[in-house]
Amino acid sequence: MPTIPDDLIDTHRDINVSHDWWDFTFQDFDRVCDILGIDLDRYEPQFSGFHSQGDGASWVGVWGSYDKQHEAIEHAPQEIRKHYPGDDRLHHIADTICMLNRMYFRMQVTLTRVGRYVHDGTMYADVSPYDISEDDAEEQFDPDVWHHLNDTVQDLARDLAGWLYERLEEEFEYLTSDDAVRESIIENDLHKEPE
Repeated sequence: MPTIPDDLIDTHRDINVSHDWWDFTFQDFDRVCDILGIDLDRYEPQFSGFHSQGDGASWVGVWGSYDKQHEAIEHAPQEIRKHYPGDDRLHHIADTICMLNRMYFRMQVTLTRVGRYVHDGTMYADVSPYDISEDDAEEQFDPDVWHHLNDTVQDLARDLAGWLYERLEEEFEYLTSDDAVRESIIENDLHKEPE
């Protein structure tokens, strides 16, 4: 393997991140959302990074808005473990949303983003009952319980955004590492003197 000088590595530090390098990570996140019964809005998720104030990831969409999503939520704990066997964070999200969905009669959650940043703290959840009227919901659920449910689901959604951001940051750090940049320089013959 040829020796690549450090200054050449620094010159080409962004060679692997000059395109849509996050596509694979986003595809993985889409898969997780399908398993969890989340319908992402168009152009979601979003992120900014890395190492600046306001950096992070978030997503906008609906969790449990139709029967197929509720069926996904019901099977989410098993499916997440099947596809992500060692990921305790995703296991916790899947287990909790499944339990809450059973306890609260198939809820529907609308996730929005507020402000100009895209980190997880800009995400807000609005939980509403699925398939029962607002009047019936008011009779069945104590407002304090409903408020706590809303906060819990919002925390789960934000945790999922945090999970995504960590994957993106890991991928970015790898792609801009000396080893990855060195490999790309060699593959693209950027270390050779022009003839």
